[in-house]
Amino acid sequence: MDTRFDFHIHTTYLRCANETMAIPAILAEGARLGVTRLGLGPERLWAPSGKPFRAARPS
Repeated sequence: MDTRFDFHIHTTYLRCANETMAIPAILAEGARLGVTRLGLGPERLWAPSGKPFRAARPS
């Protein structure tokens, strides 16, 4: 199994995730672990205009 990919991550936008699952924290931990592709969703339905996703994306 290729562990550089994770396409099923829940964020703080869902009630099932705790405060450690904020998008910037997920990105930082993924980078630390060598993850190169992440899939977040369906939280976009709860994040107005997707603004938190754009703000958290690394430049």
